[in-house]
Amino acid sequence: MKPTYTAAERRSVTKFLEGVIRDAFYKAELAAAFLEAYGFRPRKKRSDSTACLPEDSPARARAECVLLNLGAAMQIAAWERAGLRPELPADLPTAEEAFRNLMPLEKPSPSGKTRIVAELSMKVFKAWLQRFSRSSQATLGTDVLLPVAAASEDTLLAALADLLWNNRHLAKPKEHD
Repeated sequence: MKPTYTAAERRSVTKFLEGVIRDAFYKAELAAAFLEAYGFRPRKKRSDSTACLPEDSPARARAECVLLNLGAAMQIAAWERAGLRPELPADLPTAEEAFRNLMPLEKPSPSGKTRIVAELSMKVFKAWLQRFSRSSQATLGTDVLLPVAAASEDTLLAALADLLWNNRHLAKPKEHD
């Protein structure tokens, strides 16, 4: 039997995925700006497809992971510049450590093949997912830390209710003469 989802559930999932996509785009832009600042430019496209690495190539997987880790290192650096280091997970490296360790890890898989893993990128994504607003980059152009671990759901709802009540005058339409 196929599961059914309510419209609210679909909207919730859509908003979540939009946030994840925006975050990935933001990190890609950080990495691209970093590379461009250091003089790296993309090659001009060639008409033959031999210029690209095959999709299952270990070299391509390694390059993709380096870029993911670079975006993650840039995100850590941005958080540190904003003074958010004390709020980040203890196992998340400093930006300096992250830049020194951009090369991805190689891990054996059950099939016997070696997997190349962008572990730093995964750690940064997890920190972002657990501690930051998923819409703040799109709405405000900056990351917004959510102190969720320190407050209960009831406390957060009460604070939201107070904020809305104290600003209710902003929602009233202007009266015409």
